[in-house]
Amino acid sequence: MPRSTGPPVPRAPRADLGGSLPVLEPLAVLTLDGPVVPDLAPGDGTGALGPVAGARAAGDPIIHALETGLAALAELLHTGLRASGSAARDRLASAAAQLRRTGLLGGAALLDSLAAALADGTAAEAVTAWADAAVHLLVALEQHQEYDSADRIGPRV
Repeated sequence: MPRSTGPPVPRAPRADLGGSLPVLEPLAVLTLDGPVVPDLAPGDGTGALGPVAGARAAGDPIIHALETGLAALAELLHTGLRASGSAARDRLASAAAQLRRTGLLGGAALLDSLAAALADGTAAEAVTAWADAAVHLLVALEQHQEYDSADRIGPRV
């Protein structure tokens, strides 16, 4: 098959199950500022960059707390639940404390449950606790951003 000489074509991430272990192509790149999702939209890259939809409002403690919790969960996946140690549990505890300070008690309790499952539970308990926390925090972040965006546009009728 001849090689294309044109620009690369963006494609969706996929899992290659062709070998004994799955190989996952990344959805994001972890930087010092947190996860960055690459823009896979077609174009030559010369256009001006606009604001990201749902960009964090400066100084919003709720978004910051939710993102901190999600970053702790993402790091657990990066290192592996089985390989997690006291440092990972400390990050979860710190994120849970931040969630508590903003009034997000349910999310904090789920991170505490995950930390306990990592310390004393089975692998299945840790996976379930991780999934519960991830879904809860992701939905909370999305809902908060939608409410915040709607509030800036104007009152709902």
